[in-house]
Amino acid sequence: METPGKESEASAALYEYAAAVFLEPVPTPGTAWIRQMLTPTRHLATCANGAPGISDLSAWCNQLEHASTDELAAAQRAVAIDRTRLCRGVDGKLLPPYESYWADGASSATVTNMTRLYSQAHVHFAHDGIERDDFIGVEFAFAAHLARSERTEDERLFRLAFEREHLFAWLPAYGNVAVSVAGTELFRGLLAFLSAYAHEA
Repeated sequence: METPGKESEASAALYEYAAAVFLEPVPTPGTAWIRQMLTPTRHLATCANGAPGISDLSAWCNQLEHASTDELAAAQRAVAIDRTRLCRGVDGKLLPPYESYWADGASSATVTNMTRLYSQAHVHFAHDGIERDDFIGVEFAFAAHLARSERTEDERLFRLAFEREHLFAWLPAYGNVAVSVAGTELFRGLLAFLSAYAHEA
């Protein structure tokens, strides 16, 4: 069994990765983003071998491992388009990934509650108001901060409560639907993995 320190470190790495995928739009044109994401994606696929979604993540990495610059640019563009669709919603099929849309009993007060929670933890996100505080990328960034700065049992319990009462309360519902409309192996694999991870926690 992992010690709390190792568990929080592994959680921090996963949440930082998920935040990197969801928090900001993927820039296009270019290849820098996809080159930067290949190593942590491969690491996740190796560490979580056999888990739901991991075969898609491995296939995505394998496909790009020896890709040309043009192929990398095309892959980055495809991920950028896919992220936009998944984060803005797909008419009649998928609501955008905000807790206030997906969690049972969530309401417009959810954003205010999240902002208050971040303030309580002395965290302020400099995302220039691009996304609300109940957006999936912001919640992953907050979970990463909590796990990375965890030193005491009370801090661990605070993180676990946040996961249970907020992020994990709606992530499986969103992820299970989003997988069916995702257009890239990166997002199909990551959403399937994150949904299962949250469901089993």
